[in-house]
Amino acid sequence: MDYEIKPQENKRGEIDYFVTSHQPYIVDSINQRIGSVVIDSIYNAYSASSLITSGVQYKTLDFNAERDRLSRLFRNNGVYYFDQEYISFEADTVGTNKKVNATVIINNRQVTQGDTTARIPFKIHTISKVNVFTDYTFNNRYKPVTDSAIYNGYNIYSFEELEYKPRAITDAIFIKPGEIFKDTDRTRTYNRMSSLRVFKYPNIEYTLDPSDSTSTDLIANIFLSPQPKYSLGFDFDISQSNIQDFGVGFGGSLLIRNVFKGAENFEISARGSVGSSSDAARGSSQDQFFNISEIGADIKLIFPRIFMPFNTEKFIPKYMSPFTTLSVGVSTQNNIGLDKQNLNGILNYKWNPSKKLSHKLDLLNIQFVRNLNTDNYFNVYQNSYNNLNEIVQSGDVVTNPNYINENGQLLIPTGAEGFIRDVTINDPGTSGISEDQRQTIDNIRERKERLTENNLIFASNFTYLSNNKENLYDDDFSRFRFKIETAGNFLAAFSSLTGAKKR
Repeated sequence: MDYEIKPQENKRGEIDYFVTSHQPYIVDSINQRIGSVVIDSIYNAYSASSLITSGVQYKTLDFNAERDRLSRLFRNNGVYYFDQEYISFEADTVGTNKKVNATVIINNRQVTQGDTTARIPFKIHTISKVNVFTDYTFNNRYKPVTDSAIYNGYNIYSFEELEYKPRAITDAIFIKPGEIFKDTDRTRTYNRMSSLRVFKYPNIEYTLDPSDSTSTDLIANIFLSPQPKYSLGFDFDISQSNIQDFGVGFGGSLLIRNVFKGAENFEISARGSVGSSSDAARGSSQDQFFNISEIGADIKLIFPRIFMPFNTEKFIPKYMSPFTTLSVGVSTQNNIGLDKQNLNGILNYKWNPSKKLSHKLDLLNIQFVRNLNTDNYFNVYQNSYNNLNEIVQSGDVVTNPNYINENGQLLIPTGAEGFIRDVTINDPGTSGISEDQRQTIDNIRERKERLTENNLIFASNFTYLSNNKENLYDDDFSRFRFKIETAGNFLAAFSSLTGAKKR
């Protein structure tokens, strides 16, 4: 390798490196030297998945990745005491003509007893018991257990009265009595317990079963520390936007955990805001400083499972962290438009097939929107109002003088609405309307009816999200989101079956 320094201005410089690459080494033979029969059997059963392949260029990263793969493989096949330090590699390149003869070395387990250190073969360990302590704290660690239950082979203990249904606890545990030790079961249990928002991060410990003379059975002790039953939160913010010159927002929420003793969470939240907007339409609270406002409340009930009339475990297993959410919300807006009341109810399902994938299904999303200030329509939609005035003031049109103010313009809302109504029913008091003008008036009427009518909407949607971002510091990632939605099909089917007329 050589280099050249190129001086630049301001005492700076550039360095050009010149690297001459040589012929790379190629992996040739791959041998094994494994001390334990158990490890050798597992290694050969999954050898096709090896990341070290004959005939490819030698790369240190491949050997490091293979060490990680083997460590995960053994620890997910019952080898509890296995660690990466037992794996090493030898690379023979002497007289091989740029070829590498690799040897995978996996030593036996090292055990120290007193002053003596020995190596013994690895064993496959089985979970004999799973003990779950549902209200463990540092203060009660020496207290006697006062309540217990046995469910599906799990031993569930409590230092006080048991506050949880046994199934709610065991559904979140992937470590099963009678099955071999797996690191993935422990990780999934950590993740699921944390996602419930009922317990703090759990502590899972494994110990040898003293009743087993072969030293292969493990007892899994799971220590759960409950979160507070009630959590109260508040928030406050000040904002400014293109529409809102100044705004103040506030909100609060109350979370009640384990409301039905099945790890369900019940949440009540309320929010409100007031703001000042120069775009507030005439006829609203334009003369007041705070002339727009919103207030709303939501109620959510979250279940840690999929509620369906059939079993979903086959295609949405527990490790995908499924949740069912029932929510109801209401809000009232006094804004720059027609002012609205909104009432919605949602039946929602969420689950995560992997770290990168998440799925969300709104099976039923019902929304009722009610316009509160329809008389303000022509103050908001000035173009429609101006078009009506141009027709009235065209010279040939005669209409009810009660619809006109002293400036010759239509009154809002009575004059504009009365003029449209008279034209629609061909009232003799309104005349001189041309066909083009009549069409314009019909278009304004149809648009007004569409925008001011109350709406009841039944919708369903499914969202697929893929995100391979590892952490907050990962700046090289991709995110893909796909959503499909359907609305109105339920009401259309209902009207077809009942013969109800569409409006």
